[in-house]
Amino acid sequence: MLYLGHAVSAFRASGSIPRGESHPGGWLAIQRRGARSGEPWMTLHRQMKLDESLPGWRESPKPPQRSRTEITVALQRHIQTTGRLPRQNGETADEQRLGAWLTAQRVAHHSGSLNAELTAWLNVTCPGWEGDGSRQTAWERTAGELGAYVRRTGCWPNRRSAAADERRLATWVKNRRNENRSDQISAERIALLDQLAPGWQDPR
Repeated sequence: MLYLGHAVSAFRASGSIPRGESHPGGWLAIQRRGARSGEPWMTLHRQMKLDESLPGWRESPKPPQRSRTEITVALQRHIQTTGRLPRQNGETADEQRLGAWLTAQRVAHHSGSLNAELTAWLNVTCPGWEGDGSRQTAWERTAGELGAYVRRTGCWPNRRSAAADERRLATWVKNRRNENRSDQISAERIALLDQLAPGWQDPR
């Protein structure tokens, strides 16, 4: 599993199980919920591999108060200063980073893959953050589907799969990689994919 490798690397570097919403903590949280709810994709073999590689992965983490507080402060400061939510194509690097993060949450929300706790927190912190789902572009919807697929399965979609949806996602991300190599994809879209599907540029 690709994302298991990311989680193991983070574990070896820090000495603790990855936590929080950012990758690979968010992926591991999905695995934890899948094991508890008995999702069919969370096979016994998959659980044994996680047990072997990341002892303690099943334990629920404490809420990531520090990182959440930092994001809250940055978002509220931006809103108070500008009177609006941050944008991916904002005037400063800080606004662009906040905008990319917020856009990724919005895409995940409209694709149904954002957890309820984070949704509730955003509703309180950034009223109106979810935007108009009907205005979401086909590109953003597919990016959200790709992120949800990789977080759920821990691997990239395969163009030889028997499943039509998986083949569609595999072709789509291959085209984005080609665009990236030839400098034909915008910085905003690169930032969004980096948030939704870390490692998409080099899946090896």
